[in-house]
Amino acid sequence: MTAKYRPTVAIIYGFAEGPLVGKYFRRLLHQKGFRVITDPQEADIIVTHSGGVYYLPQDLQGKTVLIVAPTYWRFGDSLIKGGLSKIRQEAQHAIKKHHLRRWFEKAYINTMYVFGDVPASVRMFQTAKIAGKDLPLCNAKRVGVISHHNDAWSGYIQKVAVEKYLPYCLISHAGSHDDIWIHPKDYVAVIQYLYES
Repeated sequence: MTAKYRPTVAIIYGFAEGPLVGKYFRRLLHQKGFRVITDPQEADIIVTHSGGVYYLPQDLQGKTVLIVAPTYWRFGDSLIKGGLSKIRQEAQHAIKKHHLRRWFEKAYINTMYVFGDVPASVRMFQTAKIAGKDLPLCNAKRVGVISHHNDAWSGYIQKVAVEKYLPYCLISHAGSHDDIWIHPKDYVAVIQYLYES
């Protein structure tokens, strides 16, 4: 008897992130029939979050890519000011949605990642500082870009800036910047849709 194929997913984490931050997301992916692996080149699906977009490989032929809250369109804000705004917005969102405990857990883990690997944190911060305002071009089969309303780091994404590249599509979402780690259900549904369409 042949086992049903389980599509593979690789996650490219952003600034102050890693597997501990993504545990709820990875658990839900597994429950929905996906298999999480570490090598983006070997995955059927690649998910990048925030600054992880800077490490997206270029040769992604035949793959499905989901870029969540890329940190490109920060008009008028420095990275530090945008970061402080992001934290404030996320705390307000967590209070409104009654997920403050999960948000504090994520914030604690973010802090561990920042200070646990300072050179990696500095590298991503420097890369973000010099990155342009265009998304990275890749030859993936399908690319979805999720932008959150009023996100201090990604809420300014313009539809025309995304959809000028085929097969890119913009998906607007009401969550906060790190919502994928706290409320992963919507994101897994988007992955399923992109992969199966």
